[in-house]
Amino acid sequence: SALSGADEAAVEAFLDSKIKFTEIHTLIEQAIQDHESITNPTTTEMLKASHWAYNRVSKLTSRN
Repeated sequence: SALSGADEAAVEAFLDSKIKFTEIHTLIEQAIQDHESITNPTTTEMLKASHWAYNRVSKLTSRN
């Protein structure tokens, strides 16, 4: 899901000292707001959402 992908990227950025711990929730929230959710997604769609959110947060953290 988008939530898991965003969380994974945000925590990774924190562990790499790219962001502060207190920024994790802000990045996840931003990715979730930017994501277009769908009703009853397939497994493939969930994996795509996870990948999209991971990349979105990675781009956001590369700007810092």
